[in-house]
Amino acid sequence: MMGKWLRRWQICVCAALIGFSGSAYSSFHLWQINEVYSNATGTVQFIELTTAFSNQQFLGGHSITAASSFTFLTDLPGDSANKKFLIGTTGFAALNIVAPDYIVPNGFLLTSNGTISFGLDSFSYSSLPTDGVLSLNRNMSTGTNSPTNFLGDTGSIVPTTTVPGAPTIGTATAAGLGQVSVAFTAPANDGGATITSYRAFCGAQNASGPGSPIVVAGLAGGVRVTCTVSATNSVGTGPQSSASNSVIPLDVPDAPIIGAATAGDTQVTVNFQPPANTGGSAITSYTAACGGQIATGGGSPLVVGGLANGSAVSCSVIASNAQGNSVA
Repeated sequence: MMGKWLRRWQICVCAALIGFSGSAYSSFHLWQINEVYSNATGTVQFIELTTAFSNQQFLGGHSITAASSFTFLTDLPGDSANKKFLIGTTGFAALNIVAPDYIVPNGFLLTSNGTISFGLDSFSYSSLPTDGVLSLNRNMSTGTNSPTNFLGDTGSIVPTTTVPGAPTIGTATAAGLGQVSVAFTAPANDGGATITSYRAFCGAQNASGPGSPIVVAGLAGGVRVTCTVSATNSVGTGPQSSASNSVIPLDVPDAPIIGAATAGDTQVTVNFQPPANTGGSAITSYTAACGGQIATGGGSPLVVGGLANGSAVSCSVIASNAQGNSVA
């Protein structure tokens, strides 16, 4: 009789132990999603969970779901009471700020219209702040990110601010006497700080401005140049862009080639040829000067009147374009 009661007691004890073991292993569901973070590209992301309850460390075999699903292969290393644990992407782990308890692939979280589900908890949001500093808290407030792992290690992601990248060069065009207008677009990477100015370099001259285009002046007319552009933020000036197309700054024309001057009654007819170099801008007029008199016209010949018969004169011609007048 005593043997039967002993066997029944052993069976009851074993059943109780089995029941307790199963209950303990399933104790994972009282974690709550506490803080969520993502950068703009989704490479650096983390989820911080927290619980006030004991025996919630048995995560092995259970999954958390966001943009994809991740199954925990191991339990947490100790009791869970008043603890946090941290899930971070590969990009987050590479920052070496706080070691995540579990590492998930980059892009695990959606940056907008996302839902995270784990155990009994589900956390939905319309958008995550992606400025590199703020995270979204459980109460939907935002604040400076503060990831904390199971060991209590905590830190904060502080974006590294650097100089901007190189702008993308556009087209350089002749803009005026000794001037070139340089078009460009902003660099894809501003270095994490607002770009405050740009500087364009053409030949030996440069000029700055807040945006595209920038006009560089003081260039030698008729001398071909290429241009580059750099960007500056609060950290400093970044690298220059690739070179633009070559461009010849505008100039005044060269002098016309004088021909024969033929006398008439109180006048002289002046013949000439256009200059070989117009300065890159169309010639708008010519002016012939003989003695103290002048005549202006669109081409050769020009007749200069008002002269005194019997008085010898010599004549010269200048060419004009939008930039100014040639030498005579």
